Amino acid sequence: MIGHVLRCFGISRWKDTGDFIVVTSYAKDGNLRQYIRKNFLNFSWIERLITLKDIAEGLEIIHNSGYVHRDLHTGNILRHGSWTMISDLGLTWHQDSVSTGELFGVLPYIAPEILSGGQYSSASDIYSFAMIMYEVASGKIPFYHEDISPINIIKGSRPELPSATPFIYTELMKSCWDSDPKERPTAGYLVNLFDDWIHSKGKQLIVTYNSFQNAEIERKYSNIDIEESYTSTIDQISQLISIKWSTETSIRFTYRNKFNEAEKLQPFVLKIVIFVVTVNMVMIFQSVVIGVTFVIIVNNENSCNHMGGYDSFP
Repeated sequence: MIGHVLRCFGISRWKDTGDFIVVTSYAKDGNLRQYIRKNFLNFSWIERLITLKDIAEGLEIIHNSGYVHRDLHTGNILRHGSWTMISDLGLTWHQDSVSTGELFGVLPYIAPEILSGGQYSSASDIYSFAMIMYEVASGKIPFYHEDISPINIIKGSRPELPSATPFIYTELMKSCWDSDPKERPTAGYLVNLFDDWIHSKGKQLIVTYNSFQNAEIERKYSNIDIEESYTSTIDQISQLISIKWSTETSIRFTYRNKFNEAEKLQPFVLKIVIFVVTVNMVMIFQSVVIGVTFVIIVNNENSCNHMGGYDSFP
């Protein structure tokens, strides 16, 4: 493990199929989304802060190397014991090489400037980090009960945190998802701030300590329905969405949950159906995934070039 970025040992090929494989560090606890789902009621605030600091440290390594991740969400962050690592660097690009007009990732984690057709940057990753902060604090996927609208995100729509969330945590998260990328903090700033919070250092020692101590007490008596949050079909979507579009393109994402009762949530197969509507052409793409029907409708009066298939305080 290089810091908190998943270590890659090399590549190889399956003898029988010839498929390429990547050999990486092992993460026995799966991704962060799975970890939160299984352990949220025991996920103390000190552990949450340490987890977020680890992610920020990994992000700092990526950014200081001149790269941006472009697909940061809890499904791409792995856990091995108490160790947290950023993974899935397949979409990572050098900042000087990233072009505009391309959209990658899972919608709730995509920054508004990218939805507007702008260029990916380190600040775009910080926006994604804010949504990770939301999921870590609430145990829920951002916008998990809403019809996700890219237009509303561009206009400033953001998920609401539980009232018991520490104020200083909420304010930091809001700065990370600021609509203006220039107003978002850097990964290095986040690392230092989380370190201060974890060790309650500096002028805000008492305020910080009391904020997270009160939140920890609230957490222990919380009856949050984590299963309800994670049965939302958007939790099932981990595939890449890649879209090139003109500025006139409007996009609406909808999703449908086929099984609402937790006891019925067994693995099942549904289809993704993607409709691309242009002036003279209708394209339909179908793919098999697990647990979700996901419909993307693109209305474009001009052109659509291509579309393809989340210790304790005393």
